[in-house]
Amino acid sequence: MNPQVTVPARPPLRYHGGKWNLAPWIIRHFPPHGHYVEPFGGGASVLLRKPRSALETYNDLEGEVVNFFRVLRERPKELARAIDLTPYARQEYLECIKPTEWLGEAFDPLEQARRFFVASWLSLGANGRQHWRRSGWRYLKTAPTWHSPAVTWCNIDHLARVAERLKGVQIECKDALDVLRRFDSPQTLFYLDPPYVASTRNQTLTKVYAFELSDAQHRLLLLRARALEGYCLISGYASPLYQRHLERYGWQKVSTQTTVNGRRKVATECLWLSPRTAEALNGGLFAGLEVRGA
Repeated sequence: MNPQVTVPARPPLRYHGGKWNLAPWIIRHFPPHGHYVEPFGGGASVLLRKPRSALETYNDLEGEVVNFFRVLRERPKELARAIDLTPYARQEYLECIKPTEWLGEAFDPLEQARRFFVASWLSLGANGRQHWRRSGWRYLKTAPTWHSPAVTWCNIDHLARVAERLKGVQIECKDALDVLRRFDSPQTLFYLDPPYVASTRNQTLTKVYAFELSDAQHRLLLLRARALEGYCLISGYASPLYQRHLERYGWQKVSTQTTVNGRRKVATECLWLSPRTAEALNGGLFAGLEVRGA
């Protein structure tokens, strides 16, 4: 396992809510730690862009994305070859967005991982697994000024670097609250990127994940986060719910502007730092950032 592995050139998946471009800003707020844990791992963008920790755990309740990363870590050459032999074709896309149960006796983790990757990159919108079926096949009518989706599809060299980065990472498929309980310790750093509060999101994108969170579930998550021994950071959009259950308890909020929906819109991304996390950073990190506490 190479401790100095090169960061992949692009994310392994097109995944709704992925933090690939935002990851360096998020990582700047990580204090020194021994164990890094992502309870809502998703596309693993932050994990893949951060330096290795002594121990790392990726978790997601969505079985298909967990299977993809397990196969990529354990069978990278086989998966890369299967993807390399897959044409950029509408019919291939339509086959791959069929429910996993459709495979029946032909089910194989490698084939499931290939289908998941195809559906991610060939779909019009990275709107979550259950929405690929209605988002449509991704294609162009006129020549682009940059690479077309079909050309990008042909370049999968980054998967080898992703596979190398995943070596040594514990991959779980559990409920996030269970992960918080199981791995909590004074030297653990939890980065939480849950589905954002529904009222803060575009109303056409409030059911894009296989497992959404209700306001009541968000409250339970924040209650558990406040009780952690370890360091904790949580991503989201500003909301009265998070102000009431985090900022009133001394959590620091930092924010930055980012683009969404293909860079057509600007949004304000927030990151809440637990009091212990903010204290560990010794205050100097917040220069030039918008910071709001309790």
